[in-house]
Amino acid sequence: MVLDAYVASAWKLVRVCPFGCVLKADADPRFEESVIHDLSFPRGASVNDASDAADLPPLSYEHVDATARRIEWIKSRNPCAAVRAEHGDVKSAFRNVFGHSSVCSMFSGMLSRHGALEMDLVLPFEWTGPLGHYGMFGCATTFLARRKRPSNLAPDDPDTEPLYCYTWVDNHVPIEEDRDERLVLCEVALRLAMLAILGPRSINEKKFTSWSTHGARPRHGKSDSFHVAEQD
Repeated sequence: MVLDAYVASAWKLVRVCPFGCVLKADADPRFEESVIHDLSFPRGASVNDASDAADLPPLSYEHVDATARRIEWIKSRNPCAAVRAEHGDVKSAFRNVFGHSSVCSMFSGMLSRHGALEMDLVLPFEWTGPLGHYGMFGCATTFLARRKRPSNLAPDDPDTEPLYCYTWVDNHVPIEEDRDERLVLCEVALRLAMLAILGPRSINEKKFTSWSTHGARPRHGKSDSFHVAEQD
């Protein structure tokens, strides 16, 4: 939300924080960076410092080693199985979880040149508390995706084995054996779960990868790669 600075001056509880820039993974920093609210400044007196961790929901997640266990489990059943992984991402996750009015007043920044005040109405990632909030929605998406199986997505499919998806906050990594229609239906299950939890605009098509023997495991804002090794 953008307001005239004169109008916003009547709001006594607004906390103005500076803006900053951070690198984007897919952009040349000479031409493009991400603008953020620097909620960690000034050190010792920032919004993040004043946030009470006891009031924030804990980040509940499955350890990333679960991806390796999933691959090993598939291979233990069938050493010759072709295992594939893909990566699905929620589009603009930070736009999907709105904050309470008493909280949003802390996420403001001044555009001095334009005489305007900008206020985030959603929970910014730069805040110390968003991962727990977004993680609840990610867990809900995973819960729905894992309840699906080929037999209830395609009535003529006899496969009743539940589909699998690993999740870190808003990143989802399905890992499946490449047999019958499991890959196609696993992606369908994940997309349906995203739509059900966060709506029709939630799917980030640019970051929905194809099925591959290589993948990326999300880890707290970053990712590392893994390779599904073929066994004899």
